[in-house]
Amino acid sequence: MRLLSQNCQGLENPWTGRSLRKVGREKAPNVCFLMETWLDSDGFENFYGELPFPNKIVVKKPDSGGGLALIWKNDVMLDLVNFTANHILAKCIGDFNAILQSSEKLNKRPPQMSQIDSFCTALEVCQLEDLRFKGYPSTRNNDRPRNANTKIQLERAVATKDWREKFQLSSMTNLSTHASDHLPIVLQTQYYRKTRS
Repeated sequence: MRLLSQNCQGLENPWTGRSLRKVGREKAPNVCFLMETWLDSDGFENFYGELPFPNKIVVKKPDSGGGLALIWKNDVMLDLVNFTANHILAKCIGDFNAILQSSEKLNKRPPQMSQIDSFCTALEVCQLEDLRFKGYPSTRNNDRPRNANTKIQLERAVATKDWREKFQLSSMTNLSTHASDHLPIVLQTQYYRKTRS
């Protein structure tokens, strides 16, 4: 199974829509988790109803930004735990707005160690581990000049130790895009089956 996660920063933008459709064709995900869509369910259906994902959960607070969409194909058995206008709980993947170590932020100003410690503690309490990635070393670039530029690894996937052992052959890749300052990420899950000797 292949899962795509992207902070879209507004899906009503035609440039962003073209980028999403292109990544969808090239990477052929079974599931997409889209953040900051800025669309409610009617808007999402109007702009993206033709996407080959018949199953959808789209949430957004009225008169606000944000917005989330979880879309998936019929061949996927998805366990949807719950959802509100602020979250969809199914998998731990996306823009966490946090880093695990100072090397994940390239900027003139050092990162706040208390925030790093808090994020690490939260993952530890939830018994989640970061799934390492391939591709670009940062998933967000603010595209500002020189000393004002920030490159940071915000998007990631995390999983339990049991999940990691069951899906040892899985991989996560940071992709490229021109439509957002956040890169999409793809999680390719692959079950590991021990052979008997």
